[in-house]
Amino acid sequence: MSYRPTAADNVGVAGVQFILDGAPLGFEVSQSRLTLELERNDRGDRWHTLAARARDAATNQTTSTTVSVTVAIATPTITWPTPANNVYGAALSGTQLNADGERAGTLIYTPAAGRCCRPERADRCR
Repeated sequence: MSYRPTAADNVGVAGVQFILDGAPLGFEVSQSRLTLELERNDRGDRWHTLAARARDAATNQTTSTTVSVTVAIATPTITWPTPANNVYGAALSGTQLNADGERAGTLIYTPAAGRCCRPERADRCR
């Protein structure tokens, strides 16, 4: 989610403090960096309020109108086609470990690629 307020002053804006749910969020930023990026999973699945407080060099300040946003975290979808057969003793590879997700990230497999399954213990890999 991106939040980009505008700030103006007759002399110039010295800094802007973002406010999330009534509390300062991070450090004050300069006019040139006046965009706030929030990751959905940073703040939880609920509604939030956002505002920005601008100040000039003489320390005069004003706070923007508060906006309300609802953050809904969707459950990611993982697609995993039926894995290809693997010969006992052969290392697992991308042929078997080929799941794909709709979001960026890393899928971790147990057992990992390169591990071999033994025929006498088909339920465990070494």
